[in-house]
Amino acid sequence: MSGRLTSGIGNAQNLESLNINSNQYEGELPSGLFQLSQLSDLDIGDNRFFGTISSAISKLISLNRLTLGPNLFTGTIQSTIASLSNLAYLSIQGIDITGRLPASFGYQLMNLTELIITGTSIEGNIDTSFGTLPNLSTLDLSSNKLRGAIPSELGNLQNLVTLSLNNNFFDGQIPESLGDITTLFELRLNNNLLQNGIPLSFSNLSSLGVLRLESNRLQDRVANEICGLRQEELFEFVVDCPLDVNGETFGIVCEIPECCTRCTPLG
Repeated sequence: MSGRLTSGIGNAQNLESLNINSNQYEGELPSGLFQLSQLSDLDIGDNRFFGTISSAISKLISLNRLTLGPNLFTGTIQSTIASLSNLAYLSIQGIDITGRLPASFGYQLMNLTELIITGTSIEGNIDTSFGTLPNLSTLDLSSNKLRGAIPSELGNLQNLVTLSLNNNFFDGQIPESLGDITTLFELRLNNNLLQNGIPLSFSNLSSLGVLRLESNRLQDRVANEICGLRQEELFEFVVDCPLDVNGETFGIVCEIPECCTRCTPLG
């Protein structure tokens, strides 16, 4: 389907779900859309909507699921989304928005189970408040321009199954506290600027199936305790190949395939 949404959509006052994903709608979002106070599921992804995401989105007080991209929006992530206290699923993918990740999401969206913000131009750090989201099972902030240290507070997310922070500019050490998230199945930290070694606490992650650490600045020898995860659920474990330069080893020393499943050449 193609065309534009008109403000007349605001007349559908009893509408609870609007899914127009993967069509060819274009134009700006009409003001009438934000009058649908009974709407619990809004999916406008994979269209050609443009303009900014209106702060009036906060009027959709019944929203449980919100999918905004891919689209052609510009501007920043509206911090007013944080007032949508019923929101359990938020996806903002493939939108060329800038600015920072609102810290208010971590303070106010207490019902979030999945937060997916990928393929944008947001920058800055992850606020420590994101470690206080008690029901979060998926945190995917991959392929943005985020930087700084990964906050140790993320280790408090005791229901987290997927943590994807890959393809950003995070630096510093990998927090030991991530080894406290024993529910983790997928941990992707690859393609960043992380340094030092792999926390021994990762040996606690007995449910881990995927561990991606390649394309960083890590230097380490994988501990036997971490290699032991290959006897449990871990089926994909990727690191940077070790490289000796004048007696100093860069990358990760790891037996393949007994411990790591593969390594990527440094370069």
